Amino acid sequence: MPETITDILIYALENISKESLKNFKRKLSSFNVQSPYKKIPSSTLDDQSAKEVVDSIVRYYTTSDGADITEKVLWEINERQISQDLNKNIASAKRVQVEKTPGKGLADKLRDRTNRTSSPTRFRQHQRQKYGKENLLNSEKSSHSETEPTQPRNVRRLLNMSGAENKGRRSSTPRHLGRQCQPDIQLVDLTDTDIELMVKNHEKKVETFARYVFQHLVPFDIYQSWVKNTNFDGCRGKVALPGNLRDAIVMEVGKEFTLNKENKRKIKNTINELLRNQRRGGWPILI
Repeated sequence: MPETITDILIYALENISKESLKNFKRKLSSFNVQSPYKKIPSSTLDDQSAKEVVDSIVRYYTTSDGADITEKVLWEINERQISQDLNKNIASAKRVQVEKTPGKGLADKLRDRTNRTSSPTRFRQHQRQKYGKENLLNSEKSSHSETEPTQPRNVRRLLNMSGAENKGRRSSTPRHLGRQCQPDIQLVDLTDTDIELMVKNHEKKVETFARYVFQHLVPFDIYQSWVKNTNFDGCRGKVALPGNLRDAIVMEVGKEFTLNKENKRKIKNTINELLRNQRRGGWPILI
């Protein structure tokens, strides 16, 4: 059985008849989707194979929402057994991803590259608390009371792009600047495969790698709500990115590149450019 959600979607569409696939494309092109998503034009889908259709679904609707839409469309064209199987397979794939042995997430890559010995289990527990739904409603209250994972000094310095020393406290907003920040969000899981694709495609450019990390960690609908009103550090009257997102970006970029002054500037500028100029149709897919 395929392991990734994209593979599961391809497997489902490759196991329906040609006539059903044609009906699926027709129904998908007219399927009502909620803003900010847009319908996939029928001209885009007409000559596509099952794999190409899935690529379009993920590109337009993201992996998570695209899976839900695929399941509903299959149900509506009376491929209901395939729809039920798809639901079970996706749920199973998500469980497997959560249950994977610690050692391949953000904390463990950070530990490997900095020779730290912080516990991956403790970090994962911290992640659940720090990035969970409860914290979205009460991020300010909880941000000063939780146990923090060990971070190298260069990470702490980059959290405050203005140059002031953060002193190890992961505040979402530099207090002395009085700037507001977005509340912490639920970050999308980052796997070894994701990192490998980013490294393969970043062309040795720190700004490209930082953009890939940002696009992977942030759900597209949340990104769209930030456009025009948010930037990296809350300067020029805008709101700063969530503290947990900035921390994660800094950790991942810091493993691939030296966090010198010039690279800090490039990270900040490339993310601010994303937030100034709205992308449409979802994040690109790295292959």
